Amino acid sequence: MSSKAHARVGLTRHRRRPGTPMYTMEYTFDCSGGNLNLYEGNKHLGMYGKYKLSDVLSLRINDEHRLEYLVNNLVIHTSDHKTVAYPLYAQAALYGSNAQLTNMKWVGERKVFKGVLA
Repeated sequence: MSSKAHARVGLTRHRRRPGTPMYTMEYTFDCSGGNLNLYEGNKHLGMYGKYKLSDVLSLRINDEHRLEYLVNNLVIHTSDHKTVAYPLYAQAALYGSNAQLTNMKWVGERKVFKGVLA
């Protein structure tokens, strides 16, 4: 994904319906202009550095039932929410012709979402 591309990927409690804004995701990686931002709902949690095209972004539920944001298997943020509500659905939004995500997976019982920027 070029630094001019913009992509959002995350988890939501609601199935997306046509016309629903993508900003309804509860837990979101926002990749734009080479920057990696985190959101929970409409709340911007901050910029968490730059991303590389080879970075693996993951969302997982820890043993305390709190959501963790990971980059290359390193936790960069743990949600302040006491517990995660279910069900959860993966959701992505790509803006511009250069935006793409590859190798998106829903993995195992621990409910881990992984994706690689390309």
